[in-house]
Amino acid sequence: MGRGGVWPDPLAGGTGGVAPGDRSLLCRVTALFRHYRVAVYGVGVLILLSSGLGVVSPLLIRVVFDRGCSPAADRTSASCWSCTGR
Repeated sequence: MGRGGVWPDPLAGGTGGVAPGDRSLLCRVTALFRHYRVAVYGVGVLILLSSGLGVVSPLLIRVVFDRGCSPAADRTSASCWSCTGR
């Protein structure tokens, strides 16, 4: 079977008629996603929210350990028991 079709031959070294930095390619790709704009924005917002929660979680854990298990806190308090089990 021959190598042909829509996609350029990667072994030939050509770019397939698209110059690097060509804005027409960007316009064509964005036109493909125009109907799915709300879904794409929704996924982007969910990604930002989940990464934000991933950053906030260690900070909240640090606050719990600092306030609950600090030397100034009562060693028999329930918060220290919940943090370390001691």
